Amino acid sequence: MLHRCLLLTASLFLILLSNGCQVADPNKATIKVPQQWPVTTFAQNKKVDLAQLKWWKQFKNPELNFLMQKTLRKNSELKIALTKTEQAQSQLEQIKLSWLPGLNYLAGYSQFPDLGNPGAIAIAYPSYIINLLQLYKQQQSAKALYQASIDAQQGVKVALLARTAISYFVVLAQIEAHHLYQQLLKDSQAYLAALNTQYKSGLIAQDQFVEQQSKIRLIQSQIQLIRYNITASKNALHYLFDEDPGELTIKTRFKTINSNAFIPGNQPLSVLQNRPDVRQAASLLKASHADTDALKAIFFPQINLGAYLGTSQNLNPIKLGQAYLDGPLINLPVFAQIKGAKARDQELYLRYRDTIKAALRDVVNDFAAFSAYSIQLNNNIQALKEAKAQCHMVDIRYQHGLVDSLNALKCTLSTDELALVINQNKLAKLIALVTLYQDLGGGFDGN
Repeated sequence: MLHRCLLLTASLFLILLSNGCQVADPNKATIKVPQQWPVTTFAQNKKVDLAQLKWWKQFKNPELNFLMQKTLRKNSELKIALTKTEQAQSQLEQIKLSWLPGLNYLAGYSQFPDLGNPGAIAIAYPSYIINLLQLYKQQQSAKALYQASIDAQQGVKVALLARTAISYFVVLAQIEAHHLYQQLLKDSQAYLAALNTQYKSGLIAQDQFVEQQSKIRLIQSQIQLIRYNITASKNALHYLFDEDPGELTIKTRFKTINSNAFIPGNQPLSVLQNRPDVRQAASLLKASHADTDALKAIFFPQINLGAYLGTSQNLNPIKLGQAYLDGPLINLPVFAQIKGAKARDQELYLRYRDTIKAALRDVVNDFAAFSAYSIQLNNNIQALKEAKAQCHMVDIRYQHGLVDSLNALKCTLSTDELALVINQNKLAKLIALVTLYQDLGGGFDGN
């Protein structure tokens, strides 16, 4: 009898499986992926393993390397993502263990006549109740959800690496801006003193003197804002380290950071296959398909195998067995559940498609941003060199009495202001670079 039940179950399983293979999946539409990026001005031709790429190492900054590792060790978001992975793993293990039979026991006293008045009894009864197709699909779903949790964890790691690097560069840039504004304030006050001298001599109008006073007040207020930004940026790093707000010692000068970095030449398909968010969306879609199939499998017959083994006071050994198939003939609510599951499939497919489109958009924008900021920074650096050369000639003319001190001081102020612009340009370029590495999905497996 058991042999017939298993044979019938296997036959039905093969029939349903073959029918399932013949039905086309409506969600498997083609998503066009470009062969190459439209903007790759600074990209290298070299293709690299993005997951293993420790992109922050190229800055050759031990301080940055230490902070990156500190984030990966202490960050609470990463720990939360790890616990979610452990939960998904436990659910997968639970389903795997469902393939094994259970063992129960019964002990007590019975005078039930149909059982022959057994009296005191002690019975162990192993049971095996399983829907093969449904459990198989549930296991597929659990595997996909477990993989999605791993992908999510890797996505958190990619974001944390980028946030740490950006916060660090912001701190460096703000500290450098504080030095530059202090120099601008000093030179502006010297210029104000020269204006005051000429104003008292009647050589200039009062409005020039008042205008310079207003500029100095703006510089002083900007210095206060920069001090706040430094504090906020340091606290952002403390938060990433799961630490309380406080002081943070930074020894590196921003001007020592090299913003000319290696840009990998991986093409779009390679990037999409590497990005954790794209793989997570694909895993969630796969899990949803399996859940839908598991709902349909409720119509697949369920195997029920069991035995009762034990002893009794009056009947001595007890040996009973059972083997049968059961399944629903009519279960109308499940059709509504299947309809809802198919809608969920469609939703997750659209999310998967949007994730791919957003990934392509972000990387192209990052390439364009890095290219634009690189050109802007190079032009401004060249402009500063030319401005300093011009100021040198003005100083020579001033020393020979050909121009007054106002011209020399005004030239110095222009170079101070240009240095501040370059400082901000460099920060923008570095942020664009780090964002590019984040959107390429770089570094999540290289630690």
